[in-house]
Amino acid sequence: MLSAMAAQPSSKSPAFAPSPGRLGPKSTASGAQHGGAVDGVRGARGAWVHGLGDLATGHAAVAQAGRAVFALAVVGFGAHHLVAGGFATRGIPAWPLPGSATAWALLVGAFLVVGGLSILADWRRRPFALGLAALWSLVLLVVLAPRVVANWRVAAVWTNPGKNLVFATGALLVAACASAGSGALTQRAWTLARLVLGAFLVLCGVEHFVYTTFAAALVPRWIPGPTFCVLAAGVALIGCGLGLVVGGRAARVAGLFAGAMIASWFLILHIPRALSAWSDPGEWSGVCESLAIAGIAWLVSGTNAALPSSLHTEVNS
Repeated sequence: MLSAMAAQPSSKSPAFAPSPGRLGPKSTASGAQHGGAVDGVRGARGAWVHGLGDLATGHAAVAQAGRAVFALAVVGFGAHHLVAGGFATRGIPAWPLPGSATAWALLVGAFLVVGGLSILADWRRRPFALGLAALWSLVLLVVLAPRVVANWRVAAVWTNPGKNLVFATGALLVAACASAGSGALTQRAWTLARLVLGAFLVLCGVEHFVYTTFAAALVPRWIPGPTFCVLAAGVALIGCGLGLVVGGRAARVAGLFAGAMIASWFLILHIPRALSAWSDPGEWSGVCESLAIAGIAWLVSGTNAALPSSLHTEVNS
């Protein structure tokens, strides 16, 4: 405050304001240097603000790409149900329902297709995303949770419930991002999604060490050192999971890297395995699951809910 007060001109103290005639060459040069310094500071600040604008734009592009990838995976889940004429995916397995199981499977499949397309087209995205979150949560509580309770000591039993929880919280984040003027809601949904995704990635990383032989058999033959690849992937998954749990910049980097890593598995592992075993529903479930998790990882990375709203205002002004 004192420096600001000293910088203010005062008409009541003319003795402190030198007349133009008393300004010599030295004073003029000093003033020019001062003006150049001010311009330099303003230019640096403008570049910094524009840089933040580019950064925010980049985060938004990552979030939009993640949302689109997740939506395509949801459409894939639904198409799988419709083509198979039953509950063919691990994310929504068969469960006791009144009436025809086929009719229920087709109804769920149609809802998944429409819900995924609505997210992709940004048409009524919020209600459909909430419906998807409710569907995965219901399956988790009614079908998958009892299996965990009965066999909680088996690490593999936790995998499918973990996936469902990731899908549900990812859908909640999609819905929160579609709510206008709800920064606090988006912040909470982002925190929940990144914590769930982080814990799930740590679980998957640990399972790479527990089931190393099984996972090594899944590595394509043209990739050398399958055991090393499995262990390296386990380390990477644990590192990404911990980064997501930590939050902040670590979460954004971890989400971006995890999404790229899982998307590479979608291309080099799951797609070839599904094409070579066309009638195996488990392989096609793996295709959709890897795509969905990669999309959610990018969505979490790009949402950037931790950035203060005041900074967004400054960048966009």
